[in-house]
Amino acid sequence: MTVFIAHSPEDAEAAAALEVFLERRGVFVTREDGSRGFQPLGRSDVAVMLWSTRALFMAGRFLMERRALDAWAEGRLVSVKLDHGIMPVGLRDLRVIEATFEPQREIAFAAVNKAIQDAIAESRRLENELARDGAGNASDVSSLDDVAPAPAPKRELKTKEPGNLWAWVVIGVVVLGAALGVASLLAGVSWRLWVAVAGVVGVCALAAVVAVSAANARQDAARGKRRPPGPASAAEPGAPAEAAPGERVFVSYARADVATVSPVVDALKDAGQAVWMDTQEIGPGEGWAGEIVRAIRASGRVCVMCSTAAFQSDHVKREIYLADRYRRPLTPVLLDDAVPPEDFEYFFAGLQLVRLSELPVEGRGVVLAQALSAR
Repeated sequence: MTVFIAHSPEDAEAAAALEVFLERRGVFVTREDGSRGFQPLGRSDVAVMLWSTRALFMAGRFLMERRALDAWAEGRLVSVKLDHGIMPVGLRDLRVIEATFEPQREIAFAAVNKAIQDAIAESRRLENELARDGAGNASDVSSLDDVAPAPAPKRELKTKEPGNLWAWVVIGVVVLGAALGVASLLAGVSWRLWVAVAGVVGVCALAAVVAVSAANARQDAARGKRRPPGPASAAEPGAPAEAAPGERVFVSYARADVATVSPVVDALKDAGQAVWMDTQEIGPGEGWAGEIVRAIRASGRVCVMCSTAAFQSDHVKREIYLADRYRRPLTPVLLDDAVPPEDFEYFFAGLQLVRLSELPVEGRGVVLAQALSAR
């Protein structure tokens, strides 16, 4: 296990002090100030982010934020504040260890050491949770390096069809009956005894045919060899149509915009679009453990309802990040005249924004449905 301490170049002294503290307790530490990027985390590594006002203006700020979000998504982030600077959007509502009072930083560093052990346990819990949810799919990995080669298809053992055996059974019985008849004639046995033997053999043949036919029917049923349903019988009458995997749209929005977003989402549903929209409050930092991550991974597209409130929402920022992590296409939708800040603009680069703010309220859902169907 390696603990990576991410910090600004100006906070190198505090990072070095934390490094000494952790190494004395048997922890292997690597410091990173972003000048050479940030190394990918291994399966058992933990990232410690030292945040300060100086980090807000560092050249590799966005790389440092991405490192923090990567670690958060895997349950392996420990955040530490070195001063009273504001944390970046997406990380403000997560748990943070206060180390602003320099004379008492050893107490804070002890809390960091404890948080590292907790992060390791949390990472294992999330890994088990993903394994239960079947998260090993190639579409859910965050990088091409994570894609395992597809296993070679298994060769199926060919077995004889029971339906092809009945002819051989009949032929065998007939040959056996004929042999017994010839043998009885040569031995001078009465023809009446020969007829009795032939009758018994015939009954046995009939029983064998019935048994083999029943086995054939059972195998056909097990293999699903049933007549395919016609157009009228493809689904039960009145049954709701379920969206195929990848057709559902995840709607990311700020809670303050729910009154504006809800009518648009209702119009999308009326147009036949499958939509996932969270309607319940989520506590600070609970986006990973709840249904949000599962819904993003199961969706084919993420529609981001952009506004002044959305650009200040930690949840929206993390949802955009997760969409990028799981390679789900983004559709940014402007609800007002707010300009995307740099950290959001990074994810929207090269994307065409759907400007609903310029349209009357009644027609917004129709326009958005058309925009989604055209992508």
